[in-house]
Amino acid sequence: MYEFTDHASKKYQNELSVDFVFNGDITSDEAIKQIEMLVKLADNNNKISFIDWKPSMYMKTSLVRE
Repeated sequence: MYEFTDHASKKYQNELSVDFVFNGDITSDEAIKQIEMLVKLADNNNKISFIDWKPSMYMKTSLVRE
């Protein structure tokens, strides 16, 4: 994992980018819905503390399932 310090940031927060990998037949909308369900599991859990999340990129496979 690559780690760096953003000296230009004006916010007191850290950001972690994470890749979730899905089967090739999952659309971006379906993937986002699955992540939303995962985030809801973290509600009211004091051991999990993040401020926000947002999808930023979805890489699609060029391969065709036979």
